[in-house]
Amino acid sequence: MKRNFALLCAALALLFVFAGCAHPWRLAQNPNPVEQTALPVTTEEPAESPAGTELPETESPDTEEPVADTEVPETEVPGTEVPVETETAAATDEPSSEPSFTPAASTDTPAPSDSTVTQAPTASPTAAPTATPKPTSTPAPTPAPTPAPTPTPRPASDIPPFNAQSINGYGNISNSYYESARLTMVNVWSTTCGPCIQELPEIERLANDFRAKGFKVLSVLGDSEIPGKIAEGISIINRQGFTQPVIRNNGGVPQAFPAGAFPTTYFINSYGQILRVVTASNSYENWVRILNELGIH
Repeated sequence: MKRNFALLCAALALLFVFAGCAHPWRLAQNPNPVEQTALPVTTEEPAESPAGTELPETESPDTEEPVADTEVPETEVPGTEVPVETETAAATDEPSSEPSFTPAASTDTPAPSDSTVTQAPTASPTAAPTATPKPTSTPAPTPAPTPAPTPTPRPASDIPPFNAQSINGYGNISNSYYESARLTMVNVWSTTCGPCIQELPEIERLANDFRAKGFKVLSVLGDSEIPGKIAEGISIINRQGFTQPVIRNNGGVPQAFPAGAFPTTYFINSYGQILRVVTASNSYENWVRILNELGIH
């Protein structure tokens, strides 16, 4: 009820204020009229203050006075505001019987407007690194084919081709016989030559001693084509212990190793080149000396 009474008093006070200010006689009598700008402030004061702050006005003895005491003519002072504001201020100084209500400050943080939101800078798309092309390997130049080495031409052979049958079990013998040796001794003899028969053991020894050095011996029975001479020749070589191959004097042998006298001895290399010809019989020591001279040591 007090609250209603206070509201009623405030409403009447405002009514009188507006009525007095609007009257032309009051405006004329007031040598210092209240600034019109203060009135809107007094009218807005009750609206801004909470309702509970106006309750002390009903309890104060001053508010029980007729509302006319609070009119603008009685309290107007040049340059001061309307007394309503003073009463309002005094009323707010006194403790109110009702707890004042102050709206709590909102704890909610206002959401930033779109204009104040700072957008994170958009990362510019990083271009994928361009793969460094692998260097193209330069193909190695194809080497020109190395021409096959030209074989050294074989020296011309001094011995024409021949092929003759052996009389002591070595079969046919041809030019290939000397091609596999460093040095070959071809001794031509006959069954009627005494010095030829006497040196057969020396030649046998020579063949055995220098065989490892690449030395070979080939014997030719010069009178083999006379009847009965082959058997006589076999008997002689067996008696002398001669084991080297003995061939007949045919099949190109006379042309390969001609003999104007017995004995005749040829020394040839692996190419068939004649290195030396000896037309006499010799002892073992003399034959060794000849071999040494021809490179067989």
